Amino acid sequence: MKPSTGIPFSSIVFDSKDDTPRYRQLYAYIRDMILNGSLTAGVHLPSSRELAAEIGVSRNTVIAAYELLVDEQFAESAVGRGTVVRPVPLLGRSGSPCEPTTPRDMCSAPLRMGFALPDTDHFPSPTWQKVLRAVVKRAEPAVARPPVEGIVRLRRLVSAYLGAYRGVRCREEQVLITGGGQQALYLAARVLREISGQIYIEDPGYVGARQAFEACGFELRPLPVDDDGIQPGEILHSPAGGPKAVYLTPSHQFPLGSVLSLERRLQILNWAGECGGWIIEDDYDAEYRYDGEPLTALAGLDDSERVIYVGTFSKVLSPELRLGYLVVPEALLERFRSVKGFCDGASPVLTQNAVADFIQDGYFQAHLRQMRTLYRGKRDLFLQTLRECQVPVTVQTRPHGMHITLKLDGQKRDLDIARQMMARGFEVPALSKHYLRTEQVLQGLLVGFTNAREEDCRDFAENLLEIMECTES
Repeated sequence: MKPSTGIPFSSIVFDSKDDTPRYRQLYAYIRDMILNGSLTAGVHLPSSRELAAEIGVSRNTVIAAYELLVDEQFAESAVGRGTVVRPVPLLGRSGSPCEPTTPRDMCSAPLRMGFALPDTDHFPSPTWQKVLRAVVKRAEPAVARPPVEGIVRLRRLVSAYLGAYRGVRCREEQVLITGGGQQALYLAARVLREISGQIYIEDPGYVGARQAFEACGFELRPLPVDDDGIQPGEILHSPAGGPKAVYLTPSHQFPLGSVLSLERRLQILNWAGECGGWIIEDDYDAEYRYDGEPLTALAGLDDSERVIYVGTFSKVLSPELRLGYLVVPEALLERFRSVKGFCDGASPVLTQNAVADFIQDGYFQAHLRQMRTLYRGKRDLFLQTLRECQVPVTVQTRPHGMHITLKLDGQKRDLDIARQMMARGFEVPALSKHYLRTEQVLQGLLVGFTNAREEDCRDFAENLLEIMECTES
């Protein structure tokens, strides 16, 4: 039986005089319940439909609040389980942190490998602290609100970086700094929902993007993925009144890892130009291409300005920064600024200035080069160890980015194996839960290797082999 919340959500009172959107007020209410221990780890929150009816708001408001809770790691969402409270440090009466009762939901052993997290042991902390001190020292009291779109210097540096390393030609005015990649996706979804009621998505695909689109009221149109990326047949032959939006991870498809072929890239760009469609390009970890230089982004091939480009600093620096960015076509720029200001306002100026200094002084590129070398070695060690231990899995496509996708025999259930691995301290999401359709679902595991230590590789392979041998066919 699912643990009941026991919380009278009907007692929630929304402040009509507060400019804060209702979904953020609801998010803050539930977040505070989690932090003060009223909602404990493992508790299932009411379904979005039930809670919307109970408190008298739209279902989209509840979905947006839940999505933000998941994004901020206060909760997690999975098909068939709903939205579940995650273990977090609690605030005691004195305001000091208290240890959660369990290290992580479903994890009975200390977490040894998290999924697709940067290697923080090699983050240049002394350099970052030096940059922060310099920023704080020269900071002056604010005399005006910071620009919603981000400080000019950082936007100029992002524009130059994207032009040099991703082939994206844009003016600094087209760059919007956001509170992370997930917020960037949500903003894109909010704006495009005003244009199209449906959106094509990759299947399997990134669950966080799917949640953002659902929160904004999109009808999802899943399309299959193969070794050349999304199969665009339905897009290219969509009727005049069909979807006018598509979400892609073309440089490193999540979760299968394929690269969208040039032919398909051009076909989708031509479709967008001819029918007035819009493309969201999520370039989340394209910097980590280990065999050759990173591919030119889809936006770099776009001469008609139909691509909304999403990027983040989290995968190179730290998720704690909560800093991402958008490159927005001129035709949508004012609307994006308006929605950004309504939803969130400006990202922290101190953080923006620190990242700008980090890029301008050459530290960002130096760190990225070091991480590419480090992660290439970790990837190769993982693949070698899997072979040596004779783990019966197939590696999907060419492994780049921050994870390896392992395909299981069709008789193995990835959800069972993922749960048992988590109990042993290895977070390996099941591939099947990234599908929207229920037919032709591959069984597999997503293995994040970037934050693993060398000794974790063999322990991971041996534990996986043991579990697979014990799992009933």
